Parts: sequence; C-alpha cells; structure tokens
Amino acid sequence: MFGELRDSDDAFEENDEFSFNLELLKSVDDLNVKKIVEIIESLQIKTEYLINVNKITETELNNEYNL
Repeated sequence: MFGELRDSDDAFEENDEFSFNLELLKSVDDLNVKKIVEIIESLQIKTEYLINVNKITETELNNEYNL
C-alpha cells in the first residue's frame, strides 16, 4: 500500500479484506481519500432526498436489495 496506509501493509496478506467505515476515512489526510469522502457524503444526501421525495419506506428499500 501507499500513503498513510503503508504502515498497515505488513498486517495483511494478499486477498485479506478490511472494511473501512466513513469515520476512519474522514481521519485520513490524503487528498484522494478526502475527495472520495466528499462524493460519499454527497451521494448520501441525494439518496436521502430521493427516498423522502418518493416516500420510499425502509421495507421497500430492504426488499429491493434482498437484505
């Protein structure tokens, strides 16, 4: 890995998976990560808006994606 996460490189082997949460990504100073966080937050706002405007219920969301 490169950048701020390069120190974590030895902690993982090839094909290992790690789930990042938004709060962790917000703490990273890398410009590319900051842009991704901006995009994610923008998408969250737009998604919430569309859900509210179209009065989509939690049940409908869960059924659509088989959660």
